[in-house]
Amino acid sequence: MAFTHGSVFNDPEWISVYGDKLHLYGIFDNDEKLMGSFYIFLSSLFGVPFYTTPPHTPSIGLFYSNPAKNSSNRLGVDKEVMATVSAFFKQNRFAVQRYSLPVGITDMQPFIWDKFKVVPYFTYWIDLKNSEDELQNRISPKLRNNIKKALSDGISVRQVTDYKVIEPILTETFCRQKIALDEPRIRRILYDFATPGNSFAFVAMQEDKPVSMAFCLFDREKAYYLFGGVSEGQKHEGAGALVLWKCIKHAKKAGLSCFDLEGSMIKGVEKFFRGFGGEQKSYFTVNRAPLVLELLLKFIKREIF
Repeated sequence: MAFTHGSVFNDPEWISVYGDKLHLYGIFDNDEKLMGSFYIFLSSLFGVPFYTTPPHTPSIGLFYSNPAKNSSNRLGVDKEVMATVSAFFKQNRFAVQRYSLPVGITDMQPFIWDKFKVVPYFTYWIDLKNSEDELQNRISPKLRNNIKKALSDGISVRQVTDYKVIEPILTETFCRQKIALDEPRIRRILYDFATPGNSFAFVAMQEDKPVSMAFCLFDREKAYYLFGGVSEGQKHEGAGALVLWKCIKHAKKAGLSCFDLEGSMIKGVEKFFRGFGGEQKSYFTVNRAPLVLELLLKFIKREIF
């Protein structure tokens, strides 16, 4: 079922990256037949449980099979599934909760009724069924100029299969952006999970030194831009755009239908992604915390709680 309805992030090997901190749950119909699944990442801070989307994963992997044929009945099943999931989350009332739902799941009413705060987020999908010329023409003039400048300045891009090449740039980028980095988990993704059958990476080089990198996962239909990074000491304005453009072209040549840029709420990053001319897609997070903590979190993360 996960192979049919899920993505690379439903792969058992991906789930195993998180060890016993990731809990997998099944969704069952009235006859106790499995119809879907999702997972939750469990952690804690100062003794307070945090139930969240797993780090480096776009959503909680929610998928389910809707057997109804009639459109009204299909909507009814969708509503019932969302109400069941919301009721399950509501039981964890003493935990801080923040879950990202996959693109395409839009019925947030059960979560609103159960007093979750629902927040929209955005990503960009690039339709790889377009020709390479069409894809290039959709890129903003500024990014196209940056790509041309990178090439004229002697920056070249090559695919790498030894991910030890990209790890230092990735680590440097995370630290520079002050993003918490779980190095053992990153290494499990790069060295235990990633294979030529589910991932690819490209590195931009200048004078034999790495300038930027991009690492992607893929499944039977889509490529997902998971990690990117720039070396501060070898920074070039067009290197990041050039290496990502190479990833997009590679995904198209591999026969995939979509390239998911995975989105960002950081203005500068969002503008960069938007420059590749993809279609904006919305998805939702549902958030909740114990009342006292929620009041405190409103001062720290008002946009979430």
